[in-house]
Amino acid sequence: MGIVYRRDVRQHQRFMLATVFALFPPALGRVIGLDLALRLGPWNMTINHSVGFCIVAFLLIRDWRTERTVFFAYGLALAFFTLLLASVPILLHNTVWYHFCRWYAGGPA
Repeated sequence: MGIVYRRDVRQHQRFMLATVFALFPPALGRVIGLDLALRLGPWNMTINHSVGFCIVAFLLIRDWRTERTVFFAYGLALAFFTLLLASVPILLHNTVWYHFCRWYAGGPA
């Protein structure tokens, strides 16, 4: 979408920044470290997604307060994190999802 809005600088820069947020939860998980992530268990994913959600919400509110407009890029990123946060409790105890992930990762089922 950043390429589509390349002529609109304000939209373009927000789409380019929102692209980074898609990679934010896995990167934060690696920064937290495997030891702490294993102790946190399923909360690790929720914390990672919540931090990303809060950052995007802060940027969206900041844009509303400074420019009196909500940009599509941050709204789309907020919807992405809301979907992630809503899917964690559902997929956490889903056996089909568990077996798919084990198969995809190449581990024993």
